[in-house]
Amino acid sequence: MPPVQDDRACFHCGRQGHLKNACPQLRSQKVAEQAEFYVAVERERLRASASASVGPRGTKPANRGAAIAKQACFVIAFERIIVIGALRNPDEREAISRGSLMGGFQVEFMEKPARERGNREKSLKGSEAETRAFHMHLNAMQSVVAESPASALIMEETVDWDVNLKMQLKGLASGMRLMQGSNTSAEMPYGDRWDLFWMGHCGMRCAVGSSFLLTPHDITAVPSRHLGSYHREPPAGVKNQMRLACQVEEAVGSVAYAVTNGGAQKLLTALLEVASKKEERLDVVASRLCRTGVLRCFSTYPSIMGRRSGDCEKIHGDLNSAGLGGDCSCGVMFSTLNNLDSLSNGTSKVKSAYQDAVIKEVDPSQFEVPPAMFKWRDDQGEHEMTL
Repeated sequence: MPPVQDDRACFHCGRQGHLKNACPQLRSQKVAEQAEFYVAVERERLRASASASVGPRGTKPANRGAAIAKQACFVIAFERIIVIGALRNPDEREAISRGSLMGGFQVEFMEKPARERGNREKSLKGSEAETRAFHMHLNAMQSVVAESPASALIMEETVDWDVNLKMQLKGLASGMRLMQGSNTSAEMPYGDRWDLFWMGHCGMRCAVGSSFLLTPHDITAVPSRHLGSYHREPPAGVKNQMRLACQVEEAVGSVAYAVTNGGAQKLLTALLEVASKKEERLDVVASRLCRTGVLRCFSTYPSIMGRRSGDCEKIHGDLNSAGLGGDCSCGVMFSTLNNLDSLSNGTSKVKSAYQDAVIKEVDPSQFEVPPAMFKWRDDQGEHEMTL
């Protein structure tokens, strides 16, 4: 049956010939009203959170313990956090455990069998290494689906993250909910309409037509000049000290990603279908699902999490920037694993991983979620709201 045309003048725009309930102006108005509603809810939640974190007479936390308590107001909210891969020595394992506990979360390790372990200096290269890495991700996804948590975060053994991770995620959660049109929920702070959250990558591409969250003054955003390992150009308009979040159609690399229960099941099904193909990688499979809409995928540029690398001189131009095990941090401004001693002994400030950083030190107790802009486009043009 052909669609019914309405020959009366539209009440909203005065034009004729619309399909019923398909007025572009009305649709734009509804999108704007929905965005305004969610922004209002989010502002109220942020105000309540800010009030709860202020001490007597409006004082701010002044030490590391207070900083941890302040960031604890936001819960990372992944039921399982799994580290996969072959750790070189017990020190690496201990460092990741300490760093996660200082950040207010706990990890579990899913390492390679002993016969497959060995010093990373003697690790496999090329397609064989990629195949083994693929199966590590496959095993992790099977474990997630078997236990059926609401969500899980998978991190490779080379992962690193910012000392301000919780506050980064707190601001990002607001934007993700707005992009999804999802309600606020303490149990699901990132919304209830996502499948995969790509937290650590080496380049991404926003989906066509995606709304996005732009944070124009984010001191934790690593400048593009230090992201030589990225295989994609920055999204248009993203400059230094900016971070952009959007729905993505692809990403490169798999150092860290979160999945919902439903997303894990879809991803596992796809991984099992290609498990016999040696050329497949997790990021390739996941990107295909994101691009076709099987998975609803979100990420940021630059990525929230980074990795550790042994080539400090190439990354930072300075061999003295090496930290844990001679490695240096790549893609993380205020590295947790490079600042473990400072975090442990109560030092109020931690150092940037990059010598030319605009802000060379930061006090986590004073770090606030930077203001951001939620932007979207419809038939009436571009719109934005400040959070």
